[in-house]
Amino acid sequence: LQGSRDSEFCLVVNDTEMIDSKLNGQIQKVGTFSSTWRKKLFRQLLGVKNEEDMNVDDPCSDEFYNYFRDTAKNNAQIYEEVFNTLPSNRVREFAQVESYVDRPKLKQTDPLAAHEKCKKIQGFIVEFPLDFLADDVLMPKWNTSEGMAPILLWT
Repeated sequence: LQGSRDSEFCLVVNDTEMIDSKLNGQIQKVGTFSSTWRKKLFRQLLGVKNEEDMNVDDPCSDEFYNYFRDTAKNNAQIYEEVFNTLPSNRVREFAQVESYVDRPKLKQTDPLAAHEKCKKIQGFIVEFPLDFLADDVLMPKWNTSEGMAPILLWT
């Protein structure tokens, strides 16, 4: 891990100590270490400071799913309002990128309001902008060297 690229890692844990835990509304046996680590990680990612604020015990529950999605959506909206972040669902064509980036940013026009909005960010998750450049054809033109390459390279 040199820090110059995106890095991923995999960890295999064979828990030998099991406890009862609720998963998808039903009691299941889960590994003690893995369960504790998962809950701690979810609390950190979601910015949950008190266990009373959000129960992360059952990641398959509708309550958890909705909280996760709402938190990610709210965080993404704050970042877009304050910093005009890209990628963004507000930019559906490449031609819109420059005007979107050049719009006045709240962090510059009203730093105090921007600071107050940033205080509402919870944890570290944001919603992935699935509609970014959705209206553009991103495949290379057929008469270019890229267009002659198999489509599999571009998906």
